[in-house]
Amino acid sequence: MWTVIIAVALIAGYLTIPVRSEACCFYNSADDKITVKFDCGVFCWNVWDLSPGKHKCRPGKQGYVTLYHNKKDPCELLPVAKHGWVNVYHVQDKGVAESKDENGNTTNVCEFDWGK
Repeated sequence: MWTVIIAVALIAGYLTIPVRSEACCFYNSADDKITVKFDCGVFCWNVWDLSPGKHKCRPGKQGYVTLYHNKKDPCELLPVAKHGWVNVYHVQDKGVAESKDENGNTTNVCEFDWGK
């Protein structure tokens, strides 16, 4: 009987150990809404409209993102690492997207038309 209780306690304890998640995230640090199209494979894609200050994450995948504001010239196929993220901000008449790896190092930068 005690063997069963100990075994169940060990299994329950093992299941509560946090697992390092794999996700890539997209942050809108700009002053207006942006559209994010993330492609991570044949059956893996997402389209999000992100308001200022908002973010979305996609678990478990690396891929490519297309970003735009008001359907103007997009930033296309910016690579995103499995544990990385993309930060988007607005500078004058351009949107700037910085893709970062899991250590916070900038791996790619893309500018796109901010358009009114």
